[in-house]
Amino acid sequence: MRNNQPSQSSKKSLNRFSGVQSGKSQSGGRKSISHTHLTHIHRKSPHQTHEIIQRADRATTSSKRTYQPISPSKGFIEQTDPNEEREATLLRLSEEYDRSRETLYGYFTETLLEKIYPKHCPHCGILLTKTIRTRPYVIRCERCHYQTSRLKNTPLDQMRIPYWMFGWLLVESSLVYPKVMTSREIQRKLGIAYNTALLLKRRLQLFSTDLIPNMKSLFGEILQKQGRDLPPKNTQEFGLESILEDSVPLVNADTLVLFSASQRANQGRKRHRHGGQTASIYLSDSLGGKQIGSLVHTISLKGGGVIYQYIPDQTTQSLGSQIAEFIPKHARIFTDEGYPFLQGIYKNHRMVNHSLKSRDKRYRFSGNRWCQNGIHNQVAEGYNNTLKTAFRSYGYFSPENAGMYLAEFSLMANIRHYGLDTILVAGSEGRTTGSGVVGLVSRELLPSHLVD
Repeated sequence: MRNNQPSQSSKKSLNRFSGVQSGKSQSGGRKSISHTHLTHIHRKSPHQTHEIIQRADRATTSSKRTYQPISPSKGFIEQTDPNEEREATLLRLSEEYDRSRETLYGYFTETLLEKIYPKHCPHCGILLTKTIRTRPYVIRCERCHYQTSRLKNTPLDQMRIPYWMFGWLLVESSLVYPKVMTSREIQRKLGIAYNTALLLKRRLQLFSTDLIPNMKSLFGEILQKQGRDLPPKNTQEFGLESILEDSVPLVNADTLVLFSASQRANQGRKRHRHGGQTASIYLSDSLGGKQIGSLVHTISLKGGGVIYQYIPDQTTQSLGSQIAEFIPKHARIFTDEGYPFLQGIYKNHRMVNHSLKSRDKRYRFSGNRWCQNGIHNQVAEGYNNTLKTAFRSYGYFSPENAGMYLAEFSLMANIRHYGLDTILVAGSEGRTTGSGVVGLVSRELLPSHLVD
């Protein structure tokens, strides 16, 4: 297999990308070249870059040119412009940064494809690992020389741009979490067309969707640890807080609405077909009754990750099937009163009444309607707030694409909590990652949150 690991020079250049100060500049003094400066040079248009190169050439030529003195008594040496010398230094470092970035993220993408989407020879049955130097997208069999594309049947299938951009987008999206990378931002940073940036983001969303089963398996493994059962539901739950202080994870579940219809558009939600939050995602019948909003189901762990999933409504079939898919029966689940169907299935399920009325006539609601005897779902509420704050950057997306956007945001959240290697290994029967994708690339060059 071709050795695609970054060279020593690439590692040195990537240190500048990571924020490490560079060495001496061309003028001999120490100068701190930040990532912002490199990105500033990288974002210039081709015309501006050509002008900088011409000025850099003139500065380099003038610095090497020998001048005759004007008079025998006094000599004269032309001084170079320090700004031109600085721009030439930044341009040179920017080129080194681009080469190291392509090398690192290209190898990172290749390793992801090899470990998550392995290719086998249909004739020999062995794993295809042999590469072709002049055709980086092709791998072949070592025995019969069967050739196939490494991008076939993957989210990167038929991608016409360098595939190192996919690795860059995965790392950058995890770095900016809890914010999101919009297509416009990808367009500006990579210097590509908007449609190309949008399709690149779609490929990352498809990749995230493929890892949803791994994230569910990881949650199931974490929740396998059993603790003491909670007191009976109809008794005064003294000592509940001490029971919840142990290391057994706590599950919170909640729902929220994205891009709901206004009160005027749905006529005050006075319809008979839908009720609850489901009514707020549809237009009124006089406007066609079209669904414009998205209903999201949030399942989170206290002190851990979260999984966002799209649901069509708030029925028992929609909510209960997603919880029962990967949450063990002995798990501790705290929700609001929208999950009464879990009481007969999960013995450690408790609900909090957010509409609890106050006994004092001066107030409408009780002060403890958010937390009653240690029972709350504030973990899920916090993740809902994070989601709605981040998705304001999108403006709007249709319900048909809601599942992909939620899968991407779930993957970035769990990468920050558990690491990419942990997610890839979880539930991967027959396709283990060995020492880990991050370990195969370089644990020193990639961001620390990608390491398990």
